[in-house]
Order: sequence, then C-alpha cells, then structure tokens
Amino acid sequence: MASKKFMARRSQTNSENLADGLNNSPNCVDKFNDSASSVGSACLDESIKLVHMIIYIPYSDPGKEFEIVNQQELVNTWDTLERGTKVTAKYGSARVQGIVVTISEDRSYLERNFRGITETFREDLRSPTKSSRLLARKLIEGQIQGVQAEKRIEKHVIKVMDRGTQTEESGQGDDYETLKRKYRELKADLERFTNGMHDVQSNLDATMGTLRDISSKYGDASSPSPSRASNASPGQENGNHFKAKVQIGSNATKIDRTVYDAVNWSSYTAATRKLLITVFPRKVLATHSLTGRPSPAFVGLKEKKIRLDPEIVDDIVEIVIKKCSVPATLVRSAITTKCADENKLYRKRVQKNSSSDSSPSDKDGSPAVSKNRL
Repeated sequence: MASKKFMARRSQTNSENLADGLNNSPNCVDKFNDSASSVGSACLDESIKLVHMIIYIPYSDPGKEFEIVNQQELVNTWDTLERGTKVTAKYGSARVQGIVVTISEDRSYLERNFRGITETFREDLRSPTKSSRLLARKLIEGQIQGVQAEKRIEKHVIKVMDRGTQTEESGQGDDYETLKRKYRELKADLERFTNGMHDVQSNLDATMGTLRDISSKYGDASSPSPSRASNASPGQENGNHFKAKVQIGSNATKIDRTVYDAVNWSSYTAATRKLLITVFPRKVLATHSLTGRPSPAFVGLKEKKIRLDPEIVDDIVEIVIKKCSVPATLVRSAITTKCADENKLYRKRVQKNSSSDSSPSDKDGSPAVSKNRL
C-alpha cells in the first residue's frame, strides 16, 4: 500500500515538473510547434504532389502538337502512367486526347528540356530502327481511329482507345484492316466495271463502223461483201435470237456456240479453216485474198482479188493465237492457203460449167469460152 502511494506521488511530481519546464522554456515550445508544423506540411506536400507530363497530340496544328499537363488536368485516371499511355486532358473548355511522351514530378525540368524531349520523340517517329518508333507508329496509325473535325481553341479532338483493353485494340485493328481490304476490293471492282464499259462502247463503235463499211461495199463491189454474224441485219438477229453466240475477237466477230465447241483447237490449220468457212462463204474465199493481190481466176480480165474483211481476219488470228499458242504468221499463212485452195476448186467448177455449156458442133474446133466469167 505504501508502495502504490509512493508511485502515485512520483508520477504527479514528474507531470508538474514537465509542465513547469514547458511553461518556463518558450523556445522549447516554439521548437516543438515548428517541428510538428514542418512534419505536417511535409506530409501534406507528399499527399498533394502532382505528376507532370508532356503529351503528344496527333493531327494538331503545327507547333502545338506537344503540351505540358499535370495529373489533375486529366479527365480520366489511371493506375499507372507511362510513356505511350493514351490520355484525355482538359484544355480550357475543350478536351484533347493524346499520348504521353515523358513523365516527371518536376515541372521546371520538363519546361527546361521541352524542346529536346519533343525533338527526340519526333526523331523516334521518323527513325525506322528504334523500337520506340514502332510503339509510337502503332499508337498513331494502328490504334487512333476516327479523327473528328471539331475544333476547339485550335485543338483537334482525337478518339483514342483505352490502352488497358488489349483485346479491344486487336479487334479494332482487325476491323480496320478488314475495311481497308474491302475498300481495295471495291476499288478494283469499280475499275474493272469501268474498263468493261469502255470495252462495250469500243465494240459498239467498231460494229457501227463495220456496218457502214459493209453498206459502202455493197454499193461499190460487184460481188457481195462477206457476211459477219455480229453485223447481221435486225431481221437476222431476231431469227437467231435463241442461238447462243460466242465472240471470238476484240472486233466483236461472233459465231454460234455449237460451231465454236466443234472447232478442233489442237490443230491451228484445222481451226483456221473451220473459222474461215464459218464466217465467209466459199465463193468469197475463192474470189478474195488476205492482201488483195491479183487472183488467178481473173487472169483474162486482169482484175485484182478483193481483200477479205481485215477486222474479221484479225479476230480469227486473235482467237487461233490464243487457243493454239502459235504465232500470227502461221495463222495468216493458213488463211492464204485456204483462199488458194478454194480458188482452185472454184476454177475447176468454172471450167466444168464452161465445158458443159460449150457448143459440140463448132466447125473451126476453137476452144470453148466460158459464159459465166465473173
């Protein structure tokens, strides 16, 4: 019991001495207050310390692509901020979206080294060897979509995807590549359709020109001009409406599908002969030639053979070259040979008709003269 009383008196005495000491030592009190204040201020400074950063604003006006902002000026918050993070910052009444270039707690450091930091970032964008260029180019070209034309305080609003969702980035990138591919395909289709329209127009012009040539030949030549399936009269076209036609050349010469399928394309001579007798009558082949040289059938009259329609000939040469893989000289030689053969057969028919029409009781025995000379 005595011990407890002694301890109580000792504790009271120590408290009184401490109070007297504090009251009698104002400097000590001031030091204590200053120390507590400094500790509180330090803790307060640590709690409100701001992180400053330089952000890059793509597609902004020249000279205004980079801005220094702090963390409080960001619209959204992130757990971590690092180089390449996409952020949305306040700029007056506007909202600008950009990419973090560098981060520092010292704003004065960023202001002093602003030019060097931004120039280094520009070089990274242009450099094909630096890895940072790959990151920046990916962020700018592959992930930044939908640049809006809205302009506030000379700043463009740019839609930037959230960096935290990697799957969304990859999906958006795939969609972008798909749209690019579809655009290229549609552009190619448009060019192909345009070229097809030009080809149709060219074929139509060529057909009209051939019709005019045929009309003039019917009026000038003694024998009818060769007929072309593609240049048939409207009545003939109506009669052949249900017959399938195949175009064999760029000059729009057409033949029946059944004839085209029956051509022996394994032999260029056989194919050439078949096409010739399909588009030309035999009499035309006998009295015409590839170049219009003198015909043996008209030696007495010294007349020249009429030239075959060059457009039809060109179409025959074109299809035989394509299907038989032979040079044009061989095809033209086959055409010349076919015309010569038909000419021989034609002369034999003329001679036979002359013999049958000659008088058997001719007194002077003079040779018979053909009455069917052309």
